[in-house]
This record gives sequence, C-alpha cells and structure tokens, in this order.
Amino acid sequence: MARGRAAREIIDVNPTFDEVYTRLKAGRVYSGKVKRGILSGGRKGLRGLRHPYVVSVPRSYDPSRSYAVGFYLHGGAASPKILKPVRWWDFARTVYNDERITVFPVSWRESMWWQYIQVENLNGILDLLKREYNVDENRVYMFGISDGGTGMYYFAAKNPTPWAAFVPAMGSPNVLNNRDVRAEGEIYAVNFFNKPFLVFNGGLDPLYPAASVEPFVELFRSVGCDILFRPKPTVGHSAGWWDKEEEEMRRFMHEHARVPLPVSLMWETEDTERFGRAHWLVVTRLGAAEGESVLNPWNIIHPGGTEGRRRMAFARKQPSGRVIVQKKGNRVDAFTQGVKEFKLLIAPGFFDFERPIRVFTNGVEAFSGKLSEDTSVLLKWAALDNDRTMLFGAELTIALKTRTN
Repeated sequence: MARGRAAREIIDVNPTFDEVYTRLKAGRVYSGKVKRGILSGGRKGLRGLRHPYVVSVPRSYDPSRSYAVGFYLHGGAASPKILKPVRWWDFARTVYNDERITVFPVSWRESMWWQYIQVENLNGILDLLKREYNVDENRVYMFGISDGGTGMYYFAAKNPTPWAAFVPAMGSPNVLNNRDVRAEGEIYAVNFFNKPFLVFNGGLDPLYPAASVEPFVELFRSVGCDILFRPKPTVGHSAGWWDKEEEEMRRFMHEHARVPLPVSLMWETEDTERFGRAHWLVVTRLGAAEGESVLNPWNIIHPGGTEGRRRMAFARKQPSGRVIVQKKGNRVDAFTQGVKEFKLLIAPGFFDFERPIRVFTNGVEAFSGKLSEDTSVLLKWAALDNDRTMLFGAELTIALKTRTN
C-alpha cells in the first residue's frame, strides 16, 4: 500500500517517463550505516504467519558495489516446530564470506518450501534486503539440502523470475508428486527452460538415490534446462561433502548470472493468479483458443533408461495453458495451447518504442503498432519487482478467439 501511495505521488507531480526511468535505473543511494554480521530477522507473511530468518552480511560490506545473494533452504521442511534457521548450516561455514550476502529462511509444517506461502515469503525477504543493501539483482541464487533441495525444483517451476540459478543437493523432484507433502500447484518440465541447475545426489542415498533423480535431469535437459548433474556414488543422504564442492559452486555462480529479459521463454500454468508469470511473459486467462498450437507435453521419463518403461514425470489433474515466446528485434512469435489471453511486458531497450511492435500468435499476426511509454506501468512493475535491471514501460495484452467446438 505504501508503494502504491508513493507511485501516485510521483504521478501527481507529472514527471516525464524518461525522468522516472532514469531514476529507477540508477536505483537508490545505499547507506553505509547498516548492520553487518549474523543478523536475525522475521516477517509476517500470508495467513499472518511470522517467518523468522537469519542473514549474514559481510563485515566488509561496501554500499558502493552490488553483492550476490545466496538463499539456503534447510531439510526437514515438515517439522511441526519452527527450527533455528542457522543450525542447519553449521557444517558449511564457508557460506559465510565476504563475497555475498547469505540468507537462511525457515520452513515447517505450516509453511513448506513447496507452498505458495513460501514463494511469497522468500520474495518478501529478498525485497527487504534490496531496500537495505546493494543487491545484485542478477546474482541471487538458491541452495538447498534434502527437502530444501526438493524445494528448489518447486521454485524453478512456479516462481523462476527472481532467481539466477539453483543448487539442489539430496533432493528429488519426484517428492512433489507425493500427495502427502501437499505441494501446491502442478509441476511442468517446460518451466525449467533456460534455468541453470547444479544438482548433487548420493548414489547410496536411501531416500532419493542419484539413479532415481537422473531421469528427471534428462527430462529437464531435453526442454532446454542448463543442468549439471553431479552424482556422488559413495555418498548417502548426507552433506558432509559440501565444503569440498564449494569451489565448483563458486564457479557455477560466477558463470551463471541471471538474464532478466530472455529472448525466449516457455511458461505453463494452471493458476494464473499465483503462478502466471515468467519474466516479461504473463499468462492471464486459460482456455482453448482458435488455431492454437499442439505442443509437446514434455512429461515422460524413462526410469530404467531409454530402453526401459515410460511413465509420466508429474501428475496432471487440472487444465493448464502454455505460451512459448521468441523475440527477435521488435517481433515476437508466440505459440499457445490452452491459453485465451496473455500479456507481454515491454521493456525500454529490450524493445524499441520508436518502431512498431509485431506479435504473431500461432502464425497469425495478433498485433502490429507502436506503443507509448507509460509512467504508471513503469511504477507498477518497479514496485512489484524492485529490480533496476527489469523495468517495463508498457503492457501489451494479446487476446485469442475462444474455440467454439
């Protein structure tokens, strides 16, 4: 609400679009008088639940430069009690360093990693950090162990926009199929498109052995997920090896900054209200449309290898819709299935506002024309994203004709 009032106040003084855009692009001036070291925090999330967390800010924090951020998701997400977030990572002291800010959120039975309440929570914690510290928006990473590793697959499938890359250890995407874990929403392999993963699983893990995770890795790779699989044949369900892999994790982070405005996107959802967006694509209405494409379902795995049996990777219980967008210059080619309406967020520099924008949907021209830069749109999405590298000057809604038969 406060951000909405601030936006209205800015509009009331009638600044030009360029003035507001330049200011937002530059970002706030960060103070050097902020807390450093190991800090405890908490925020009230959905349903009024308070979510504690711990943040480690480098003692040498310098507000004149931006910092990478690592979120570390613990195991035991179904614990009936709220656990101390830092205790889970006592074995990995190397995560406390001067290179990045580290965050240790908490999950428990009332708020598990694979529920929307945690999507809202982690997004909220990240937003709070961005307002206090100079965060590099394109270097925000997620790490996790056991249930925390499983949670990573959920975030990639339902809320990929803020995250640069994922490092799940000893987790399994198959857990999200288990009715007893109460994962909210459905998982679509296509949503892993272009998302970097560094995956660790133990060969001797009695819960999620590497061999059981590998078919999912192959599925994600087939849809364009940039995934590195690092099975550890002699390791069980443990993380005693973590420190030895810190160098590879550092290298992985260094090589995988987020692309805030990818030229190609694939997004599928059954819930447009909570899980409708990927970067500059927003799915707003589901349903069959005239002339829609027939898209590869990408939901088959081969647990016994390519010559073995086949099965669905993820359960399908609700109707969903998918949009694929490919941008070249000011032209966008979109392919849809099960979607009656979607929205494109138009970013200055990414699109040229001086030239017409053309959108072809399933091979048919759906829009051609110039768009005007809109300060209210700019402020709306800046308030939602709090991201200097992902600013939008216009919204373009594409509505498809409903299929009648």
